[in-house]
Order: sequence, then C-alpha cells, then structure tokens
Amino acid sequence: SMTACINKSNIVGIITETGGKTSHSAILARAMEIPAVQSVSNALENLTDGCMVIVDGVKGIVIADPTNRQLDEYTKKRVDFIEERKSLAGYIGKETVTSDGIRVELAGNIGKPEDANKVVENDGEGVGLFRTEFLFMDRASQPNEDEQFEAYKKVALIMKGKPVIIRTLDVGGDKNIPYLGMPKEDNPFLGFRAIRYCLKNKELYMTQLRALVRASAYGDIRIMAPLVTCVDELRAVRE
Repeated sequence: SMTACINKSNIVGIITETGGKTSHSAILARAMEIPAVQSVSNALENLTDGCMVIVDGVKGIVIADPTNRQLDEYTKKRVDFIEERKSLAGYIGKETVTSDGIRVELAGNIGKPEDANKVVENDGEGVGLFRTEFLFMDRASQPNEDEQFEAYKKVALIMKGKPVIIRTLDVGGDKNIPYLGMPKEDNPFLGFRAIRYCLKNKELYMTQLRALVRASAYGDIRIMAPLVTCVDELRAVRE
C-alpha cells in the first residue's frame, strides 16, 4: 500500500480512483488523520496540477476549483473540526464509561511501532490491533526475526505492561507485497491470504511467531490470527 509509505508532513489530502471506506489505504489515512476520498471516477483526468481542490473526507466529496462561498464554508468546517478535536482532549485521564455506567476498554490501532506513542498520549488502555503487514511493506525482502523482534519489543516497552494485540501477517486482497509472489485471484479478499498464506509458508510464519514470543518478555503481548475461516485453521495455528 502506497499509503503506508507516505510522509504525512507532505500530504494534506488523498484522492483515489479505486478503493472504498473499508480498504486498507482508507484505514491508514484515517489513522494518520489525512482526509481521503476514494472511488472518484476520472480523478487523474479531471484534476490537473495546480488546481485547488477541497477533500471532504467526512462526506466523501471532492470539489475541484471551489467557489469563494465553498472556500468560506469549508474553512469554517475545518476550524470547527479542529476545535472539536481540542475539546475531546478534555477526556484524557477520565474513566471510559457509557452514559448508563458501563465500563468500556478503549484501545488504539497502530501500523508502526512509533504509533504506540500516540496511543499513550491519548490515554489508550492498550493496543487493540498492531497491523504487522506494514513491517513487510516498502522493502525488497521480508524482515528477519531480529528486525521483527525489535519492532514488537518497542511497542511493548512503550505500552508499559498494557495489553498489545499483535495481528500476524495479513497479506492479500488490497495488501499486495510483490516479493511474496502471491498468485492472482478473482476474489483475493476471500481466498488464499492472511492465515492461509502463513500456514502454507511456515518458515515465514514461524519467524514471526518466534519474534513475538521473544518480545513477550517485555510486555503483555497477545497474538491475533487474521481471517480464520474454520476450526482446522485455528487448530493448525495452535499447533
């Protein structure tokens, strides 16, 4: 995913011709707080270099060459959005409960080890999902055991004993890693991906599991198996 490799400081919005709200790149854009709109037909043809564009990631709207009225409207929306974010900071340090008194655990999802710092800054009670596929992207070969161990260890140390749920490699669908040489499928989102790929490539899987076990000495690390479709797959993982 190109989104995983971008420098946030150079990007103020993302527009794509394919994808959707649940795609990998959309999830990443939300995590990085970058407005994004996907499935915009003929975007490359109609949006030229230098033109002003409004990207409304909340409503999924793209406005090319906006009028002064539209600029004023969205300038106000941006100010209101920033103010709302500031007001939410007032909840940091308070117990997470519903209006009827039900206690809720609030955890954060991350894609890179350093993202765990943001979970701590926002008073998260743990890492609900560490998407480890990002460790495998933007490189020519898979990370070795020591590289993975250092990444998982870093998150565990940042979280200081709070639970860290780490999902093993979820590759396939819209998460293509070229050097893994995955076969092309008509519907890769339901096919040979994630846990099924790992169980067929046991050396890759065992390397990741060994790194996770080593890192568990530094915190409360829990392992998630992605996209399990039957009991036999779960049994194979436990073996």
